[in-house]
Amino acid sequence: MKKCRKCGAIQSDDRTVCLDCGTMLGRPMTDAEEAQAEAALDDRLDGLAERAQDFYVSIPQKVMGILCIVAAVAAIVMLGLVSAEKPKLEELVPEHIEIFHHAGGTTIAYGFDPVTGENYEEEIPQYYFSRGTELEKSAMAALLAGIFCITAAPSLLVPRFIWWLDTLKYRLWYNWEPSPPWFVVSGRKVVSYLIAAIGMIGVIYSYFLYF
Repeated sequence: MKKCRKCGAIQSDDRTVCLDCGTMLGRPMTDAEEAQAEAALDDRLDGLAERAQDFYVSIPQKVMGILCIVAAVAAIVMLGLVSAEKPKLEELVPEHIEIFHHAGGTTIAYGFDPVTGENYEEEIPQYYFSRGTELEKSAMAALLAGIFCITAAPSLLVPRFIWWLDTLKYRLWYNWEPSPPWFVVSGRKVVSYLIAAIGMIGVIYSYFLYF
């Protein structure tokens, strides 16, 4: 067998010119070179067959799935940061109080001190309210974004397993091996990409609110 040095096409030994590109062919390949070329061809055919499968996971899917996992971890970290800061924020306001907002913009806390047995009033810093709102929004964004990312990651990385779970009842009860229609496979990919994108944007937004 001969291999074209220009286009890589494999030709028979009796050929002197490549059928594909017209380049002059050289010497025949050795047995080792033929074995290597056959192995490369088998790998290429296997790759093409794999790409034709319903649940083939492409490189963009793998990247998006890994990013979803990273974003989910970042969302959990954000929830931890919010949980750690809330007690510090609550220290700004005494216990057993009632908060009243006045027209002038000043916020006064009225309460009862159980130690001294006296009533008290104290001005509450505006930071308490603004920062508290930011923390609540950041925690909510991180929670929803984490759920989105955790939902999208399996569909992107292991779609065959997700389909197996979805159709488990048919396998157990009816001994039936259902095949997914093309629109189901394509639709799930699109929805998974969309959910993943929303989740990652949500995580970024939660960090923006926090910092």
